[in-house]
Amino acid sequence: MRKSKYNSFDELPLMLTVEDVSHVLGIGLAHAYEVAHRRDFPTITLGSRIIVPRDKFMEWIDEQAAKKSFRDFLKKRYPDIAALDEAWGAKYADWDAFLAERNFIPTTAKAKKDIDDFEAQFHALYYKICREELKKVSPDVLYLGSRFAWRNKHALRAAEKYCDVVSFNLYRDTVENFDEIKDKPVIIGEFSFSRSDYGHFWKGIRQAANGKDQSAMFMHYMKSALRHPNFVGACWFTYGDQPTTARPDGENAAFGVVDICDTPHYDLIKTFRKISKKMFDIRAGK
Repeated sequence: MRKSKYNSFDELPLMLTVEDVSHVLGIGLAHAYEVAHRRDFPTITLGSRIIVPRDKFMEWIDEQAAKKSFRDFLKKRYPDIAALDEAWGAKYADWDAFLAERNFIPTTAKAKKDIDDFEAQFHALYYKICREELKKVSPDVLYLGSRFAWRNKHALRAAEKYCDVVSFNLYRDTVENFDEIKDKPVIIGEFSFSRSDYGHFWKGIRQAANGKDQSAMFMHYMKSALRHPNFVGACWFTYGDQPTTARPDGENAAFGVVDICDTPHYDLIKTFRKISKKMFDIRAGK
């Protein structure tokens, strides 16, 4: 979840940008643009620019189901608002005041547990609904859920419970000690080792000195995945080297199987072929 740069709603500008919305809601910028294009979301378009009036934005937040669901969740734990006030160190006059409050952040141990438990329920319900709806229309297909580039403990446990296969980006030297998922198949959604010997200013997450070093690191990684009982697939990132002028976020590493002129990196391709011929023997422990 994205960390907000605002500490209270009073700090918000009168007119918000989509980036401001992403900070308030704790979501990524791409997701914030999706929200901004919803029919019920209050926006003003000025040419190509999208702005959001603060007052209308706050009214929209007040109508969202999540906080109402949180209220109902708390009502099952506390017999009345006075009990909640005592547990949270709050001063809510009634449950409507709880819904209307925008700036109070509880810090007591009971409050933190309530929030954490609700978040766990939220993630579990999300994955449960997605699985059920998918199986209604395609009962024989696998539910792959979401790919974890970062971790949220509740999302991870919910994915393990409801997904048929769980996916991770695993940029590391080996996956032999991977233990985040115990009882489900796992797909490596991204991994790679970028070359640092030519033409690219960013050296990538995991660096190789040259093509031969890259191939050796790839072989070591794939052997560890093939020997691990949970892994059922791995996806190399990416087919082509990134251009030196970079993609929009600035990445311009030599990850590819081919360079920017589509010339193959033969050391790496030969190693791909080599592991493909041996993979079932390695999996079988031969």
